[in-house]
Amino acid sequence: VMIGCTELAVVKTPREGQSQIYLSKVLEACNRATKLVNQILTFSRHSEKEGHPIQISSIIKEVIKQLRATLPPNIEVIQNLKTPRDVVVADPTQIHQVLMNLCTNAAHSMRDRGGTLDIRLGEFTQKERAGGGMPQLAAGQYLRLSVRDTGHGMSQPTMDRIFEPFFTTKPSGEGTGMGLAMVHGIVTSLKGAITVESRPGEGSTFHVLLPAAARIEIRQEETLPPIGPGSACVMFVDDEKDIVTMEARMLASLGFHPVAAHSAEDALRLFTADPKRFDIVITDQIMPGMSGMELARELIAIRPDLPIILCTGFSEAISPQCLSDVGIRKCLLKPVTMRVLTETIQNVLSGKP
Repeated sequence: VMIGCTELAVVKTPREGQSQIYLSKVLEACNRATKLVNQILTFSRHSEKEGHPIQISSIIKEVIKQLRATLPPNIEVIQNLKTPRDVVVADPTQIHQVLMNLCTNAAHSMRDRGGTLDIRLGEFTQKERAGGGMPQLAAGQYLRLSVRDTGHGMSQPTMDRIFEPFFTTKPSGEGTGMGLAMVHGIVTSLKGAITVESRPGEGSTFHVLLPAAARIEIRQEETLPPIGPGSACVMFVDDEKDIVTMEARMLASLGFHPVAAHSAEDALRLFTADPKRFDIVITDQIMPGMSGMELARELIAIRPDLPIILCTGFSEAISPQCLSDVGIRKCLLKPVTMRVLTETIQNVLSGKP
C-alpha cells in the first residue's frame, strides 16, 4: 500500500519541487524494507528461485559498472574475468545480490583509507578425495568468483560468525547483518560453497564456488508491443480495502479499465453476470472464504481462456505445477510496483509464456 500510493503520488506531483524529493525518499525506504524481507526469505528457504543457464561474466561486468559510479575515488577496482567457462545455472538476481553484497562489504572496510577492490573469475576442480579441495562440494568443475579487498581485515572470532543472520560489525544503523547470511544461503542453494581468508590489517578475500554449466548461446529478449490505453478491462480481487483502492487507481493510471472486488465471492458474482466483459483477472491468494486458487478454478470453469494473475506475499505452498494445473498464467510476489504490474499484464495478454 505504501509503495503503490507513493508511486501514484509521484505521478500526480510536478517533477520540480521538494515533494518529488520527499516521495523518492519514501520509495527508497520502502525498497530497503522489501529487500530486507527478501534477504531473510532467501536465507531461510532452500530454493527461493528457479534458475537457468546464465553467463556470469556479463552480470559481474554490470555490477562493476554500477560500483564504479558510486565508490569513492580512493578505491580502485580491478577485474580479471578471463576464463573459457563462465556459465552457471542460477537466477541472474541471485548472482547480482551475491556480488553486490560482497563488494559493498569490501568497500565499507576501505572507506576510511581507500584501497583496492579486486574481482576475479576463474576455474576450480573438486576432486573426489579432498586434497586441497573442499569436502562439502561434489566432485566436478566449478567457477570461482573471488572478491579481495585491502581493508582492515577480520579476526578469527569474527570470521567464525560472519555468515550468521543479524551478526554485523558495523555501527548501529549501518547494517542489518543479513548481507553475508543471504549470500551464504544463495550459494548453498546453488550447490556451491563460500570461503573467506582474512587477517587483521591485511584485508579479506571471499571465494564463491558455483557448479560450472555447459556454454549457452545468449539470445536477445523479445520486445513486446505496448498495450494502448483502454485496451483491457481488468478485475482486481483483494479482501483488503486499502489495497483494492490503491491497485484500482494504479491500473486506471496505466490506461486500463479496473473493476474492483473485495472478496472472491463478489468477484465470482460479477464475473458470472458478464464473463466476456473482462480481459484479465488479478487476484490475491489468501482471502476469507475462498482463496485465489479456488477462485481461479471457478472462473476458468466458466471461461477456460481467461488469463489470471495470482498475487501473494507467501508463496511456499504455490509451485509452478500448481499454477499450471489450475490454469493461472503468472504469480506475482507482493509488493507489486507499477512497472512490474504493467509489464506482467502486457506479457500475459500478449501470450508470452
